[in-house]
Amino acid sequence: MNKLPRVSRITRAMGGVALATGFCWATPALGQTFTPPATVEAFLTGGQVSGVTNTGSGQSTDGADVLQVFAWDGAKPSFGWNFSGTQTGAQPLEAVLRGLTVKDPDIVSFCDGKFYMAAVYLATIGGIDRVVYEVQAYDPGVNGWVVVIAPTLVDNGSGLSCSSPNLDVDRKNGNAVITFAEGEVYVRALNIPAQTLYPISRVTFSSPGQQSSRQPDVAIFEDQASPGSSVVSVISVSEYTPSGPGGFVSLTLGQGKLADVQAGGTTPAIYYAGGSALYPLTDKLDWPRIAAPSAIYGRLDPADCLIVVRHNDNIGGGDEIHTLAKFSAASSSLIDHVISAPLLARTKGSQLPAVTYIGDGGFVAWQYDDSSNRLLNKNLDVVGTWVNWDGSSNLSGGNLQVANTQTFGAQFAPSVEGRNGATVYDGVLAWHDAAKADLAYKPLHWSTPQLRPARSSASAPLTPQDAEMTNGVGVYPNPAAAEATALVQLGATELAETVQVLDSRTGRQVATLPVAGLRDGVNRLSLPALPAGLYLLRVQTSQGVRVARFSYLP
Repeated sequence: MNKLPRVSRITRAMGGVALATGFCWATPALGQTFTPPATVEAFLTGGQVSGVTNTGSGQSTDGADVLQVFAWDGAKPSFGWNFSGTQTGAQPLEAVLRGLTVKDPDIVSFCDGKFYMAAVYLATIGGIDRVVYEVQAYDPGVNGWVVVIAPTLVDNGSGLSCSSPNLDVDRKNGNAVITFAEGEVYVRALNIPAQTLYPISRVTFSSPGQQSSRQPDVAIFEDQASPGSSVVSVISVSEYTPSGPGGFVSLTLGQGKLADVQAGGTTPAIYYAGGSALYPLTDKLDWPRIAAPSAIYGRLDPADCLIVVRHNDNIGGGDEIHTLAKFSAASSSLIDHVISAPLLARTKGSQLPAVTYIGDGGFVAWQYDDSSNRLLNKNLDVVGTWVNWDGSSNLSGGNLQVANTQTFGAQFAPSVEGRNGATVYDGVLAWHDAAKADLAYKPLHWSTPQLRPARSSASAPLTPQDAEMTNGVGVYPNPAAAEATALVQLGATELAETVQVLDSRTGRQVATLPVAGLRDGVNRLSLPALPAGLYLLRVQTSQGVRVARFSYLP
């Protein structure tokens, strides 16, 4: 390992294959609205975070406790943590304590009986930006950290400035992969508990005319049943100048076996996201982010993934957030969706997207600029939506949610993390709140697709049961267990026709609830006992169909 100068430290405790068919870019959803949130975000430092342009999030569990970790750059690049909601804190990254200038951090967490965090970032050394990582272990007894791997250089030392360091981890075995750009795109494997840094591997693309790739991100398929089939996926923005007039930009997805990445050398790209619907070089594709699932459902393939990217045509088309899904059970090609309409004045609006899998779907968040005061609060806000396996929004009408409860100041630069295991379907969403000068975060759960939306009237406070309803249907409590209640709200002239419980994965009906006697207002029905899993409560009324998601943990 090429480690940086070591300083004695003790625990610091502080509170390319071208597709034959092209993409068909979807029409933006019409009538999109924003749904306000109800869950109040928590803060880490009491107002000690400023100048942030990037955040990162990670979480892990030992089956009982959950460690959430966060990283951010700015005036003092640091990381913070929340241990099971009882112990929190924050401190500078180790490289900062050693006097280095640090920016653009990413972070993950892993647990094998001991909780770890691994962070990767850029550090200015010798006048250029180098890629550095560090690993620390958490001691809940003192709510503090011990350095396991001191700040260590990752890049190949070409003399070029590096950019866009990111990492992901397989939380079944602690295998992590770091990616970054250094003229070309590189990946490097790391095993966190074994403290092993593998040789560097270059991601190659075989498409003709490719000049450069930038802004890479990486994801590892977490195979709960067979760790040997782990797949590493790297997404990046690529620029091409083929023979003939013009040039174009596109996305390139490189995929390979973890064992091949660990061996070093060359990891070939096996998937080229392009075809005939390519973008001229005047267009902008920025901030691609990628997530890979846990293999908890049979419909997913080890090479499946969710991708988000910001697109701007630079000539008046506005910003759009696109999701792209590699979903082998449905298609052999990437499936593309526009999940944000161009809501703002040109060249502003939706930026810095982030994505994660949670349960049998995903959550996408991004930074939204309402400085023209078209829709929200004249400020930057964090908005998002839940998506299906194929990347399409699963919210009624494609509506978006505002994550931050504050209506003043700027909230921006979100990061999300989920994939918390085969029986726990939750995650975390974080962002920088400039008004509070702090890192804000709040929980995500598979079965609360609208971030527990608040009512529009302050005179009508939410009850705990009402807080679980989405469009008038829900289950309380959620996750459900014995004696849980199904909630069905009907209008004055609305008649209930069927109330069903469906298996979320197959759509198979597993229970029918009685509708006789249901009337206007909120009706409460006893939920039958169910096997552990993910379910849909489907209500058919005279005015249409409404669906709520819930998990059952007997």
